[in-house]
Amino acid sequence: MDYSTTVLSTEKIKVGFIGNCFLTHPVAYQIRAFIRLYNRSEFEFYGYNPWFCSAKEDELSQWFQATFDHFYSFGTDAFGIAQQIHDDKIDVLIDLDSCTSDITYQVLTLKAAAIQATWVGFDAIGLPTVDYFIVDPYVLPQGAQAWYTETLWRLPDCYLSLDGYEVANKAGIREQLGLSTDTVVFMCAQRASKIQPEILKLQFAIVEAVPNAVLIIKYHRSSKVFEEWCRSFAQANQFDVSKLYFLTPNPPQIHRANYYEVDVVLDTYPYAGGGMSLEALWMEVPIVTKVGQQFVARHTYTFLKNVGVEEGIAWTDEEYVNWGIRFGTEPDLRQRVSWKLRQAKRSAPLWNPQRFSREMEKALSAMVHRYRTGELVVPPRHCVGE
Repeated sequence: MDYSTTVLSTEKIKVGFIGNCFLTHPVAYQIRAFIRLYNRSEFEFYGYNPWFCSAKEDELSQWFQATFDHFYSFGTDAFGIAQQIHDDKIDVLIDLDSCTSDITYQVLTLKAAAIQATWVGFDAIGLPTVDYFIVDPYVLPQGAQAWYTETLWRLPDCYLSLDGYEVANKAGIREQLGLSTDTVVFMCAQRASKIQPEILKLQFAIVEAVPNAVLIIKYHRSSKVFEEWCRSFAQANQFDVSKLYFLTPNPPQIHRANYYEVDVVLDTYPYAGGGMSLEALWMEVPIVTKVGQQFVARHTYTFLKNVGVEEGIAWTDEEYVNWGIRFGTEPDLRQRVSWKLRQAKRSAPLWNPQRFSREMEKALSAMVHRYRTGELVVPPRHCVGE
């Protein structure tokens, strides 16, 4: 079918979301407020879940299935998924997986919807069939358009907004690890693949410079190999291994409760925290982050900007270490930033999904308007539905 001649719906705008994240998953928490709050009189939302595995015990999965106007579970048939999207006459298809799912990649290649955009995800996918990458003023620097085949669509504040997180009672990690109440606890909570040697050296320098401090590395999956590598790397860099602790995964609500007993979170680089940083900010814990140029290196930066906190934003290795030492040695600074984070929950863009939803709806409506008026020219492509 030649989508350059496709006439979009003149009634509700049909928006499809495709991804493997409609269950307990970091992206699910990042999009659920918008899915809950969208204007149902003007929009109709469709969920397309490739590789779907129904988990009756997964409440978030059940919630998504009940909240979307239409929800589909598929196997690995990319053509079949694209055919359903085409048959549903979707106006805008939102990619939530970006370059992390082969099946989603194949579906996007088939151009089943007139307009396709990437949102949240790992980064833009780089396909000529994807028209937009939804970002904000901070998560990509000015001039970044030259790096992308997609048109960057910048929302006015943050590229996402949350309605908070569920949190268990205190997890008791100090008692679990044998740490006293006056120990200064730095935590790096990320996937092991994000914990690169260069950033680990900076974290070691911070902890060594702060009296009675420790570094807890909480990573995605239990791995003795990874822990042994960290210890060997610490020894090779003359870091006191007795100051190094490890935590392995907990259920999400218990994981977030760990932050009750953490003083400072140390972000990773060049792959910055996404869900982990959001959880720490919700728990009102100061973060030190080094800002890079790429999308993956600027998540925590935009989150901090969108809660009104400048403290902890570093542009160089030296600034990263200095902020870490200051947070570790200045309890008053930690308290001031925690207070700012608490106040931010009242109306800051990061925690104001009502405001975000209206801005996102404006963006989706404008994309459709550009298509209808011919401002967005979609080249003829032959794909499903011929």
